[in-house]
Amino acid sequence: MTALRLGVIGLGRIAGVHLPALRSFPEVEIAAVVDFRDDRRAAMGDKFAVARRYRTVEEMLRDGELDAAWVLTNVEHTVEVAIACMEAGLHVFVEKPPGLYADDTRRMARVARDRRRINMVGFNRRFNPLVLPALQAATARGPLAHLLSQWHKDNLPRTLNLLGETVAATLLRSDLIHPLDLLRFCGGEVRRLHGRRRKRFTEFDDAFDALIEFESGAVGHLVSSSKSPRKIERLQLVGEEVVVELDGDNSSFTRGVVFDRGGQRELRLDNVKRTDRLGFWDEDRYFVDCLLRGAAVTSPAADLEDAVKSVALADEFVMLS
Repeated sequence: MTALRLGVIGLGRIAGVHLPALRSFPEVEIAAVVDFRDDRRAAMGDKFAVARRYRTVEEMLRDGELDAAWVLTNVEHTVEVAIACMEAGLHVFVEKPPGLYADDTRRMARVARDRRRINMVGFNRRFNPLVLPALQAATARGPLAHLLSQWHKDNLPRTLNLLGETVAATLLRSDLIHPLDLLRFCGGEVRRLHGRRRKRFTEFDDAFDALIEFESGAVGHLVSSSKSPRKIERLQLVGEEVVVELDGDNSSFTRGVVFDRGGQRELRLDNVKRTDRLGFWDEDRYFVDCLLRGAAVTSPAADLEDAVKSVALADEFVMLS
């Protein structure tokens, strides 16, 4: 089989989880990497044995001979980079958030549709190995009644350092897109959103509360602090005679428990063999399989068209607050 030739654009922290996953797939050749920093290109190029190393996307696209691109840039560059890749003939994986505003995501989705490019957005929580079993257990007897997401991090200083005050001021779009998307993935189409964001401890928005009414009749709740002593991530799904809880301490979900009439049972990651257990390996494997089949992504994945809905939800949250 001819290997899929991939270009990876942006070699920051998030590339450190995608590159090991991509290297583990026998059908994939990491053919090119792009980053404006010389040290990153050298380090990642050497570590993953990539010969073609570029400072700019334009240089990579000019040399051609690629099938797809993994766009892992900071969000302020995502839209233009992804569009340039699609217009050059590449399919694209776009790390979240796919633009800071829904209009950005719609623009990328329009190019993908017009150019017939296979595309996917990296909402890795959908691919956490515990999420689908949790959702299946919670809906075994019928639809959900309640969804509760807790998302607490001490990430405001890091966001300011990496992305600057403009993006930090819209932390809801750049980071809380994760729990908002996961609530929408589990709860379905959104009917109405009520939200509030507050400058509780700093001059930036650092406390967030949302209530989401779903078309199914379920109600979702999001509670988030950006001034937590460490990362705490929890999801609770309440169905008929069943409650499922997922928990992550300093990580995404690593353990879960199902409470039902039969008692309780654990959801475990013990038998998960991946380069990571947080969903990155699984989402990369899924998109590579779609590329090999020439098939569009479907649930649980999000393409750009689907991602518009999650980004629009974040937009609405900002406007309501």
